[in-house]
Amino acid sequence: MTTTVLAQGFWTTTGQIAGLFVLFALSFLLSIVFLELLLRSEKWWRQRREAKNLRQTTSAALQRIDEEAADSVSRLHAAYWQAQQRIRDEVNGRNQ
Repeated sequence: MTTTVLAQGFWTTTGQIAGLFVLFALSFLLSIVFLELLLRSEKWWRQRREAKNLRQTTSAALQRIDEEAADSVSRLHAAYWQAQQRIRDEVNGRNQ
């Protein structure tokens, strides 16, 4: 009878220890999963911020290029009309 009681106590204690070990292992695994999700979430938000900054920078650069191109076209157009006017003046000067 004493052996039976001792055996039951041993297996009960061993079962409790094994149960605690399983609980600790599961909580450790869950914390790893949670931290991984948290890191991925942070990485995702960081990538969104970087993409937004890149879009803003690209938009500003394209706008600046567009303004410079418009200015260049305007100057080229003015130079073209001035050259055309000089040619007309020279042709009119020769014909008179």
